Amino acid sequence: MTDIWTLTGASTDIHIDTGTLACSKARRAEATVHAEVSRVERVFSIDDDTSILNRWIDDASMKTSGEFDELLATALMWQRVSRGVFNVSTRRLRNLWEQAAADGCQPSPGELHELAIIITEPPYRFDGHVLRQLRNCREVDLSAIAEGFAIDVASEAVLRRCDLTHLTVSAFDKIVHRGDVDLSVSIDAFADCDGVSPTVTLRNAAVALRLSKGRGPLIDGERVATDVFDPRTARQVNGGVSVAVVAPDATTADAVATIVSIMSPEHGIGFVDSLNSVGRSRHPSERSTDANSGIQCWTLDSHGALRSTGPG
Repeated sequence: MTDIWTLTGASTDIHIDTGTLACSKARRAEATVHAEVSRVERVFSIDDDTSILNRWIDDASMKTSGEFDELLATALMWQRVSRGVFNVSTRRLRNLWEQAAADGCQPSPGELHELAIIITEPPYRFDGHVLRQLRNCREVDLSAIAEGFAIDVASEAVLRRCDLTHLTVSAFDKIVHRGDVDLSVSIDAFADCDGVSPTVTLRNAAVALRLSKGRGPLIDGERVATDVFDPRTARQVNGGVSVAVVAPDATTADAVATIVSIMSPEHGIGFVDSLNSVGRSRHPSERSTDANSGIQCWTLDSHGALRSTGPG
């Protein structure tokens, strides 16, 4: 492919490219992507009381699917690998800070410390292949990786059902490319003062972008971030770091981008280096289609300093 796709951070609809297919086959592929992404989103929605996630929370004896268990297991793995920077219990954190913003009053240090301790241990586990709740799982929120997971599932479904040789799906600030041809992606959100953007080449890989939204409403006279939390302290991350990550699949790219966006730029780059180090070339996500590919990462801090690491 010679076209250059762009990743700007703007919210866009799902867009796919199937190459030179007959119109009927292309329409079928597009419909399959939309249907699969919507289906997986509904499974893990925290806002829909009828979602599989919320129904399982209310009834721990409910039979779940392999797909459901896979994402919950992947989330636990990233919590372990990141030493708690990624956390499956962020719904409780988000609720606390949303209430603080509504009240215009910071949570007390004691309250934050207690919550950080509570969510250190995940509220569920796997005994072998059996998923078990350990405490009320109403705090579980998998939205940090569910979008990437949905695109991965949809991409696999389309390739399988529509007999495609390559496919590109762009949605939710992520691009997934499958096939043995290269796709160039320009990360326009990270353009320098001369308008030059980092450009990556995808082949059986994905790129995810997570932009810092700056500082939000006043609480106790101080402006704070609105949607980035450090589960280790239960505090919001002020300032924030914008992150772009290339990985073998969108689930991995989503998870790594989430983790690095919480860390300082230096620690985030170091975390990615550790994933790429000897003995970790096989990335944790079972959906990786190219297990020997390294993870690439770019960070852009609030001062405009751009850092990068990884192969390429």
